[in-house]
Amino acid sequence: MGRAVAEHVLIVKYGVVIVTYHSFERIIRYVREELPKMGDDLVAVIVDNDADVGSSRRLADACGAVFVPDAEAEVPRDARLFLLNFKENLGYGRGNNRGASFLSRNFRVRYLLFSNDDIEVESPDILAELCRPMLQDRQIKVTGPQIVGLDGAQQSPHWKPISLYREIGWSLLGFLRKKRKNTSVVPTLHAGICYWVSGAFMLAETDAFLDAGQFDEKVFLYNEEKILSERLARRGWKCCWQPAGKVLHYEGASTQPSVDKRRLLLASSCHYYRHYRGYSAAAVWIYRISCRLGRWLKWRNS
Repeated sequence: MGRAVAEHVLIVKYGVVIVTYHSFERIIRYVREELPKMGDDLVAVIVDNDADVGSSRRLADACGAVFVPDAEAEVPRDARLFLLNFKENLGYGRGNNRGASFLSRNFRVRYLLFSNDDIEVESPDILAELCRPMLQDRQIKVTGPQIVGLDGAQQSPHWKPISLYREIGWSLLGFLRKKRKNTSVVPTLHAGICYWVSGAFMLAETDAFLDAGQFDEKVFLYNEEKILSERLARRGWKCCWQPAGKVLHYEGASTQPSVDKRRLLLASSCHYYRHYRGYSAAAVWIYRISCRLGRWLKWRNS
């Protein structure tokens, strides 16, 4: 599938998309300290969510970015950093899609990096390392590095999908699993094909990302990477973990209160299992009920 790009546009290797939500100081730190670690052959866009025009202008000025109030407007092609203003909170998927579309429309970008603003790059030449698997295997279209939390735990990769029935078991018996998180992360330092990598820092081949339909905009938050991996797999493409790259993930302030986070996670999980993993509506309904019952059981046993 071709993409509409203006003639005589600048060709750059990497396009960086950073979605931010009420994180003025974090994004300034990211632009000043992390972006320079990624080299010169890139163009970046900050997607400023849930922000009025005035605050977005101030943030753009502080970052040295070109302020773009209208994502469809013409922009100077010699600039390397832009800031898009959105008055609503688009969430992870829609926000990254808007940034990716903006970059691919105005530049010829071979790879798209989706990055949180609460990370610290710890590896030199990290983007080159993430490109390496894609150059070696043309079926690989998404790669991710080691992502380590402040607690030292690996947050990526996820090698296999988790069945809905296991999720139901975890929901009901989670209060018995006090010493171990419910996770599909298996620590290893060997590169390899995996099910999905964390979207906190993830590189995708631009054409493949666009052809796969980008992130699913029916999901506001959570499960976006799993769904993207399913969309890629439908085209015979793969995700790969590349531990030669490493980032530290600070886990910034949440976008919603905890009750809303649970609601968003449940909604996105139900959408994922129903529409991408092929579970029946009845099975998804049982999962929904098990989550509610599991919270009650946890409360009773706390």
